[in-house]
Amino acid sequence: MVDSVLKPLFSRIRTLAPDLVISTGDFVEGGMPTDRKKTGQEMREGWALLGQLGTTCLIAKGTHEGS
Repeated sequence: MVDSVLKPLFSRIRTLAPDLVISTGDFVEGGMPTDRKKTGQEMREGWALLGQLGTTCLIAKGTHEGS
């Protein structure tokens, strides 16, 4: 999901240069208890991409992000 969705999406967001980015949850595709390793990897990669946006980000936790 990171390569196919988040990287192209964040590239587009960077070109728009917004003052604020809001994520309404389900930031990752994983999230099932048996997929915690995959979810953790997706979250780390996603957070790294968010850090490269250069703007304020407001993130709501979705069901895929776990508890």
